[in-house]
Amino acid sequence: MGTSEDVLLKSVLHKLIIGLTDWTDDELQFYSNNHTSIEQKLELNDYPEDVFVTSTNLSCVERSIITKQLGVKRIISKPEAILLALYSSYIETEEKTVAIIAVENNSFDMGLFCIGDGIVEELGFSHDDVANSARSCEYVQNIRHDIDNLFIVHNGGVDPYIIKQIEAGFKLKADIRHDLSDLLIRGAYILSGVLCGIVRDCILIQLQQFPLYCELGNGDTFELLKPGTCIPARKETIITTRLNRHNQNLWIREKCSEYHKPPVAFVRLQSSKSSSNQECKLKITLDIDTDYQVQIKIVDLDSNQEYNIK
Repeated sequence: MGTSEDVLLKSVLHKLIIGLTDWTDDELQFYSNNHTSIEQKLELNDYPEDVFVTSTNLSCVERSIITKQLGVKRIISKPEAILLALYSSYIETEEKTVAIIAVENNSFDMGLFCIGDGIVEELGFSHDDVANSARSCEYVQNIRHDIDNLFIVHNGGVDPYIIKQIEAGFKLKADIRHDLSDLLIRGAYILSGVLCGIVRDCILIQLQQFPLYCELGNGDTFELLKPGTCIPARKETIITTRLNRHNQNLWIREKCSEYHKPPVAFVRLQSSKSSSNQECKLKITLDIDTDYQVQIKIVDLDSNQEYNIK
């Protein structure tokens, strides 16, 4: 199958799944010629290749590793995928806050989102076992209190007590859905369509979960990006430190509970003042693109030496 047919297949699948009717003549002809194989592909119940759906709250480092190893364009949590599917179906477009809980086996994923003007923004996320549902509900309520809708999605077999406990935690009657798998797949395809420019009325904004900071070999630390920052993000930070031949290492790290996570980036600086211990200024420009890849440029303002890290 050539490249043009790959594009047509993807476009047709997206439009079938999310119900778009603005088909081109090429898409209609392609569907007519490949009707049987397309319908079979729709019944496979699998995610599109360029989207990865996760049930855990991944760090920036883990996201980078997965995108490089699997070649996917975006990673989304279960609540994000479900929200996109619900949004395309019947969630109204006026601004509101929506809490979504996906219950599967003995664990659940909880997402809190703000919707308005076609923008879906993640406000909070939690992954836990069902025994701690009350604690997780309290955590989300502490983030934001004015929640308009509560959705609980599962594939059956969930203890009704758990449902009541979640509803009591939010003080809301939940809209119960029993099509978890279908919504996850549909949401993943919708996001894939957003990436291809096929779906234009829904944009998903992800947030930086943990603060990013730089650490120098002498122990100096400087915050570069606060948690809860929307991406794509760009920030320039100028730091003043002392560099010499014994202090040239610089790390970019995430400040999370697991301190020993690998650094986001590492660079060995070449100080223009290596024989002294005078102050020097470094300008650190931090970019996080829509694929959640961290791009960092460091400039020594004394020597104009540049370091680019991806």
